[in-house]
Amino acid sequence: MDGRKSGARGDQDAWIPVGVVQSVQAQRRELRVKARPGRGAAIVAQDVLLLERANGGTLRCKVLHARETERYCLIVLVPGVPRDTVAELAGARVLGPKTAVARDGAVPLDLEALRGLRVVDEDGAAVGKVSALYDGKAHAIVEIRKPEGGALTIPVIPETVLDVDLGAGVITVGALAPYSVHDED
Repeated sequence: MDGRKSGARGDQDAWIPVGVVQSVQAQRRELRVKARPGRGAAIVAQDVLLLERANGGTLRCKVLHARETERYCLIVLVPGVPRDTVAELAGARVLGPKTAVARDGAVPLDLEALRGLRVVDEDGAAVGKVSALYDGKAHAIVEIRKPEGGALTIPVIPETVLDVDLGAGVITVGALAPYSVHDED
């Protein structure tokens, strides 16, 4: 899979845009990626990225390691990706798996997938239902409509979002008190 071209366009339906390659260091197989707002942490948590080149070709690449800085995400590809191929990636769109969950337990890259999900606490007690999503620069914000009325907003960070089970349609949240904002109707 290292540097292999992706043949089927349909394969990309499970991927969403997360950033653009700003510059490359071909000798070191490094990509400097300008992440879409709120997507930097998700980019650096992925093991595989799909790169959509300007000429329309796509390339699936394994990530050796990655880190996020204030200005960009630095991605180092595995040695199996040819350096001349890396040199041609400036300007490529970076796609990430639509339903990928980061290694640290962060939420899926596709925040819209969270809309309407039930929210429960660690004991399984109902907290509410996701009613709105806001994509911020540091992290996303989820608005939860409470069953008894009113709403609360929480940042989408590992401390508040413990688990996302898209199959079951449930988000499990942790300690909300220091992070939430309550709005009584």
